[in-house]
Amino acid sequence: MKIGMFTDSYRPAMDGVVRNIDVYTNELRRLGHQVTIFAPSTGRKNYVEDGVYYFSAFKLRQYPSYRLAIYPSNFDRLVRDIGLDVVHSHGFASMGLRGKVVARKRKLPYLFTFHTMVPQVFGHHFVEGFDPRFFEWLFWRYMRLFMRHIDVTIYPSDWARRMASEGMGTGLGKSVILPTGVETDRYRPDDSVPKDSPLNILHVGRVSQEKNIETAIDAFARVRKEMEATLTVVGDGPALGFYKEYAKKKGVDVRFAGFVTEDQLIEWYRRSSMLILPSRFETQGIVPLEAMACGLPVLAFKHPAFFECWNEGDGGRFFDGEDDAVAKATSILQDPKRFSQRARATAERFSIQKLALELVEVYKGAIDEPR
Repeated sequence: MKIGMFTDSYRPAMDGVVRNIDVYTNELRRLGHQVTIFAPSTGRKNYVEDGVYYFSAFKLRQYPSYRLAIYPSNFDRLVRDIGLDVVHSHGFASMGLRGKVVARKRKLPYLFTFHTMVPQVFGHHFVEGFDPRFFEWLFWRYMRLFMRHIDVTIYPSDWARRMASEGMGTGLGKSVILPTGVETDRYRPDDSVPKDSPLNILHVGRVSQEKNIETAIDAFARVRKEMEATLTVVGDGPALGFYKEYAKKKGVDVRFAGFVTEDQLIEWYRRSSMLILPSRFETQGIVPLEAMACGLPVLAFKHPAFFECWNEGDGGRFFDGEDDAVAKATSILQDPKRFSQRARATAERFSIQKLALELVEVYKGAIDEPR
């Protein structure tokens, strides 16, 4: 099968969308399928990757790590020469729209993965003084138009599907729930890697204000009064300076590791004693599952999307409020091994080997539909 992945976000940027594309692409190729990725340019002249076509793009002023692609004149010929069987879009902006145009023109099945609950970020990244509710209204109005004539919409969680239905106020057409999978053969415990001393609390993800990292810093400031511990924030993003200053004002020493390679990330999971995830901006959350695959307990905000992945005590705990976060973080750090085995078992339910086969069946069903 020849699959075209169209995305508005791709490497070297790193987020949940990119991670989803990476893990599914790797497994689909291992299964013998041809996957071609169409993405905005990186801005780096020498940045190339097999199986990826980069198209001219410009930076978004409010979010400089992301770029908006410009339609290339040779796009249709390129897609024709590849001979795609199915178009799978991971974005709703320029590349997502272009993928939709190509699919309709060539009578190909068009699938769209609804990755991001965009209205939740409007208050952080739009012009000060504008009411975010206007942008939220505009976004859902646009999505009602964009999601017409989609063969299958993929949601990473049932919660995301319900929120999309509520936002658009209309039927969603054919849809399936298919989470981002974990490469459990790579993300796994390794007892030969020593744990950090003192115990390390880890936060992983894009460093932006909608991720609510201040809650992790606030909780850490109180936890360290009860036991020796450190806090490491792995990742980069537009709010890095804000959070460095926030930690300084709180009087706590937080280690900001910045962007790391995947091998380094796995090592951080193995070295640490607990992952903290205070974000309320998730449609599934791949980071906690990757951490659990490495045997790392997770303390996460009580978010409905997380409930579809694990239960309280199954490799981690949920918190609601700072006091609750401090109490549960302390309980995990006192005996992290108690959660490790259940954490691994939870992650194995989301093995990419299993989920990629489900995606292949979704593709086959879409291809077989008359159009």
